[in-house]
Amino acid sequence: MRCQLTMINTKPTPKHIENIKKYKKFLEKWDMWDFAYFDGSEYYFLNQYRTSIKGISGYLILNSQGSAVPFSQAKEYFRYLINYNTMLAQTISDILPQMKKNMSPFQERVQLLSKYRGAFNNLTTIEAASADRIINETNKTLEMPSLLNDIYYSIGDYQRKIMEEKGYFDLEILKKIRSTFNKYREVMYKYGIRERDLMKDYDTVVDCLDKLGAQIPVQDKRNIKKLLIAAKQSNQGALEKSMREFELDEDGNEITIDPTRLSESLEEKFEKEGSKYFNEKMVTKLRNPK
Repeated sequence: MRCQLTMINTKPTPKHIENIKKYKKFLEKWDMWDFAYFDGSEYYFLNQYRTSIKGISGYLILNSQGSAVPFSQAKEYFRYLINYNTMLAQTISDILPQMKKNMSPFQERVQLLSKYRGAFNNLTTIEAASADRIINETNKTLEMPSLLNDIYYSIGDYQRKIMEEKGYFDLEILKKIRSTFNKYREVMYKYGIRERDLMKDYDTVVDCLDKLGAQIPVQDKRNIKKLLIAAKQSNQGALEKSMREFELDEDGNEITIDPTRLSESLEEKFEKEGSKYFNEKMVTKLRNPK
């Protein structure tokens, strides 16, 4: 017989409402999130206070009985609840747009360079190697939508089970979501490194195209140049800006990402930054009794 999951009650009880109002300030509105964190024995809910002018103004962590738990205990659960909610929001704001990114320029450059790859054998080995690298590395980039699709829907499956079947998550599930979300960072970081490494190859191929004369039709030659120049310009602007998210901390200091342990290195970087932001910006808004 299939085991049936029991959905917990995620609606605020009269006791929840009583304590939420106890910690509410003048003109604030409140909203208790409709999911909980489960530590193995108790469910913890997050209530959010906000004002029409300042936006979010405070938080309160309550247990299933509706009591505001001690601050020292609430801080840990507050971090987990915020972490989960932030990753879900970034799945929509960050991963989804990358999934829907127009891949036509990448497809066109591969098609054109592959079509005329034989012509590059008449040039130097360096020039031919540049064409090969562009083809090979761009083919890796063309796999990104599929990789991101898997990540996006894996996180979506976790969310669906939490929101529709259980009403809560625990630390084990949170770690799985963190690991899955970190794969998105890996995909984007590898893409940035690939494009950065191809910059010289773009120049090499653009500069050598005219040597091929009639071996490549004028229009196709023009299109190859246009695609590679556009890629380089994009890399110098948007790409380098996005890579700063990986290679600099929030104070502008350089961060070393270890390619031999990429997953761990990225996770450590963002965990450290997230912890710092949480302690400096979020904890001050937690209203649980000290």
